Amino acid sequence: MKMVMNFKEKSEITEICKEGEAVEVQQDLILANREDARTAFENGRKKMLDINNWNKYVEGVVSELQLIHDSGELADASAAEGDYIRIDIPGRGSEIGYGYDWVRIEQWEEEDQEEFSSITFTVYPIADPQQKKEGVAHFYSGDSSATFRLRRERNLVTVSVREDNLTINPLAERSVAGTMRQALIGDAGLFGYTPFQWKQLTSALLVVNTRLPDRIC
Repeated sequence: MKMVMNFKEKSEITEICKEGEAVEVQQDLILANREDARTAFENGRKKMLDINNWNKYVEGVVSELQLIHDSGELADASAAEGDYIRIDIPGRGSEIGYGYDWVRIEQWEEEDQEEFSSITFTVYPIADPQQKKEGVAHFYSGDSSATFRLRRERNLVTVSVREDNLTINPLAERSVAGTMRQALIGDAGLFGYTPFQWKQLTSALLVVNTRLPDRIC
């Protein structure tokens, strides 16, 4: 039997804030009861950690993402703290990363209680873990970060993406390839996603395969 979740309201509140080198996108979903909210949270968590398939939810993405375990093996599984994400953006990529940009998942926090659940993690540009060259293998500097947060509080589910300190890596800025790449990706962040594309992804994390009820009381 197909389970049908009843929405009390699908909130249209969407925030895209850009301040200095910071960008934040947040979306909310209000459901009819806590059980449905828990189901929506669990579905969103599964998709959030399925990083290899993020591009399926976003239009016009130019980058390809590959999750790689700390052991160096390609991962076809959910992300975990300490995993790496290899980013392939068209054009000449990071010379230090042999054409790829690299970030690592850190600061993982997770909580699950009856009234509240959350998962948060942050990624930072790093050196290529598969090579011995020193230096951050990313278009952005090692001080840049992207934080992903999914929360459930009673019947409210909230998802957000925040990128901070988006400053160009000096090694990339000084290279001809870096200049060409900056023109290619424009205002895109650590993953090559623009704020509008982050909005698409956060929307997809809150989508559930169901229909709205015929009447909302």
